[in-house]
Amino acid sequence: MAYPPDDISIADLAAYLLTSSSPRLLVGVVGAPGAGKSAVSRHLVAEINRRTSADTAILVPLDGFHYTRHYLDTQMPDPVKARRYRGAHWTFDKGAFSKCLGRLKRDDDVDCPEFDHRVHDPEEGKIKVRKDHRIVVVEGLWVFYPPWGLADEFDIKVLVRASEENLQERVVARHVAGGIEGAEEAALRRYLDNDKPNGDLVLSTLPQIDYVIDNNAFNNEW
Repeated sequence: MAYPPDDISIADLAAYLLTSSSPRLLVGVVGAPGAGKSAVSRHLVAEINRRTSADTAILVPLDGFHYTRHYLDTQMPDPVKARRYRGAHWTFDKGAFSKCLGRLKRDDDVDCPEFDHRVHDPEEGKIKVRKDHRIVVVEGLWVFYPPWGLADEFDIKVLVRASEENLQERVVARHVAGGIEGAEEAALRRYLDNDKPNGDLVLSTLPQIDYVIDNNAFNNEW
């Protein structure tokens, strides 16, 4: 995959997206675990809405399409493995995600699920995309994953990039802070066993990216 020659700032990307005359622009944002996809996407949406003084943009994270823990426990052949590797591409409802992208392209009003971190499961219909939301930012690890065949649904493809050192530090801290692991040693094992291989797979199979945002010094927000 060939990167564009220069990185772009969030402000410049927001300004560029606002030049589009499309009634609904789908912007996909990808990056390895810990790169800061969610933070960058939130700031991008906020910058677009600040510039327009309206709810022009909205964020739809892929996390809302996680299979529920109940599904993992009752429908997966190895529930223990499914929980351990939650976040891998096979622990997402790709079919529901695909249908949602199709509706976002086709329909004015679309209700999308949102992941509730308090209960560690998605909540249906929590995100309300409406006609005035002409820029929809969709962020997630697997949004361009080739076997899913959905990369062409996006009008703009963005990569959030960070160093391996930052990726590891951020994900380990996140696992501990979120109660996923009780100690840094266990969190590091989880990162090396699950998060890093997922990130390596995604980065090695990217389609042509339109813009790259460097997130190595983004106030440690990820």
